[in-house]
Amino acid sequence: MFGRDRTNAARFAPDLLADLDITRISRLFPLWTVLSLFSPAVIRA
Repeated sequence: MFGRDRTNAARFAPDLLADLDITRISRLFPLWTVLSLFSPAVIRA
C-alpha cells in the first residue's frame, strides 16, 4: 500500500504531459498548496 511504484506517465498519459497548462499546474502544485493553506489566516489577521 505504501510502495513507491510509479506509473509510467509517458506511456499512459502522453497528451497530459504535452499540455502546457497541465504541466504548469503540476509544477506549481506545492506553491498553490501553501497559498491555499496560509492565505485565509493572513487575510483574516
